[in-house]
Formats: sequence, structure tokens, C-alpha cells
Amino acid sequence: MSRFLSRILCLMLALSMLAATACTGGVTPGDTASPPHETDAEPPASEPTESETETETEPPVLLGEPRDVLITTKGAVDNVKFSPLHLGQVQAASWLRNQLLLQAEQVTKQFEALSPDCKSEGGDRSGWLGGTGESWERGSYYTRGLIASAYVLDDADMKAQAQKWIDWTLNSQVESGAFGPFANDPEKLDYWPLMPMLMALELYHDATGDERVIPFLQNYFAWEAKALKTKKLTSWARVRGGDNIFAVLWLYEKTGDESLLDLCEELYQQTFDWETAYDEEAWMGTYHIVNAQQSFKLFPVMYAVTGDEHYLDVYYEGIENIYMASGRQDGMSNGDEMSRGIDGVYGNETCAVVERMLCD
Repeated sequence: MSRFLSRILCLMLALSMLAATACTGGVTPGDTASPPHETDAEPPASEPTESETETETEPPVLLGEPRDVLITTKGAVDNVKFSPLHLGQVQAASWLRNQLLLQAEQVTKQFEALSPDCKSEGGDRSGWLGGTGESWERGSYYTRGLIASAYVLDDADMKAQAQKWIDWTLNSQVESGAFGPFANDPEKLDYWPLMPMLMALELYHDATGDERVIPFLQNYFAWEAKALKTKKLTSWARVRGGDNIFAVLWLYEKTGDESLLDLCEELYQQTFDWETAYDEEAWMGTYHIVNAQQSFKLFPVMYAVTGDEHYLDVYYEGIENIYMASGRQDGMSNGDEMSRGIDGVYGNETCAVVERMLCD
């Protein structure tokens, strides 16, 4: 049952992140979806939203329009070509909206009762709500998908459902800057399950502007920069370091604090050597398929941090080689728990699809 619910959680993340990150098939607030026979027509020019007010680090631009530079501090991310769309600025329509509604009503709104790992009531509730229950990645992964679904669908019930996870997390931060179920226990604290929650908080801030989020992240990353000197990335955190860098870069874009770029570099140095793994022969080996697909976030993010096109070259080489080794017609690569060969007898898993969607 736990394995089944894990797959359901991955499916929730897949649909949620697709709706939160893809413009195709969606409409921005105030627009209407084009009839099917008009899908090839030029879309109407998007208008700036009221939330796009002028700031020092985010000059107003048309949604989705090319612009020269969003962040200008010493050239970091100066090669990003399009303005980001905040959560809620794209709404799902047609088939995608219907799938999200089905998911919301039949799974997401019931998930805390269905999943023993994401219980929200009782003493054995999730550790991410202060209980004695599961305290690793399930609660933080769930919150990331829940936030995306709630604000894409603009669903008041789901927003309230998500708020208690956000509030507990923000209130869990201790004086050092650490947070989460093991904030007061450095020996047990694991960087990895914090990473999905960092991304959830950033999605939440993009949607709500909650003023608590940025100081919270500043305190955490200041702690992490010090902690990494003695408590290195290990296990899942080491192979998924790109998620941590992604979250740090988000805060840098908000604040311009150049010490965060140093943290990005330190995290990269401690992350698993995916560049070597992307070699054509290395891909013939065996890797955890979710880690492999999740790794494709690392090099585009480092390109955004540094502007060094070498990172893009590594990314494209990795994509090409994994397709040569185990590519599939659906655009993924074979991998049922571990990466597999090219044979058509293998499948894939939803968790890997979710992470690849988020990377792309």
C-alpha cells in the first residue's frame, strides 16, 4: 500500500508541475482558450499583470516576452531569455484542467486521509506537521505538489489544506537557521527532504507574496553555507544537489546577495559528478532512474548561475547519450527503479517523469 501511495503522490506531482510550468494548453488570467481549430493562430499579446510592479531586481516585462536581462548582478543569469511566469499566472484549460480537477477531487483533497505518511491529524501525523510520523521526503514532496495544484486551480479548500504545512514549516526554523522535523538534531538532519520544501515555499511566495518566506530562506541558506563545511552532501542530497542550487538561485534573483552565488558553487562541487556519468559509455551502467532524470536540472541551472556555456554542452551531451543508451518513443528513457537498456520490454516510473518535466 505504501508503494502504491508513493506512485499516487508522484502522479499528483506530475500533473501539478505540468500545470504550474507549462504555458501550452493553458490560459493566463483574463484570457480565454482558443477553439481547437485556431490552435495554429498567433496568440494575442499578453498584458502585464498588476503584480508586475517595478522593483530594483525585477523590471516590468510582458509575460513570456523575450527580454535582455532580468538579473544584472555581475552577469549571473544574464543569458536567460524569457521572463518567468509565477504560479497562478498560467491557468490550465480543456483536458489538462479536467485532469487536475479529477485529481483534486478524487485524490489530492483526500490524500491526507489516504496516506499514512502524510497524515495531518493525531499524534502519528507527519513529522512535517510536528507529529511522530514519516519525517523524510513524503511530506515535503506532497506540499510541493499541493501548493502547485491549489494555486493553479485557485481552489480555496486546497489553499487552506496547504497552508498548515507551510505555516508549520515556517514556524519550525530554529535560531541557527535550520528547519524541518530535525531542525534541533543536526545529526539526523538530512539536506535532501528540505529541498522539495524549499521549492514549495518559493512557489508559495510567487503565488502569495508572503513576507515571511524570503527572511526564512536567507536564514536557512546562511546556515547551510556554514554547515556544508563539515556536514557534506551525502546520499540523495548529493545526487540531487541541483534542486538545492535551483532554490538558492531563486533567492539570489530576489535579493542580489552575491554570497548566494558562492553557495551555488559549493553545492555544485559537493554534488555527484553527473558530467562523467553523462558519458556515452557511462550511461550503459546502472543509475537510479529518478536521480538520473532529476540530474538534468543541474547543468542548465549552473549555466544560469555562471553564464558558462560548457554547462549547456554537458546537458545536451547527457540528453543525447541517454537516448542512445535507453531512449523511448515517448521522450523518456527506460528505467524501472534503475536505468535500463534500449530493449522495449522495460518501462518507466512516474517519479522519473515528474522530475524530468520539472527539469525541462
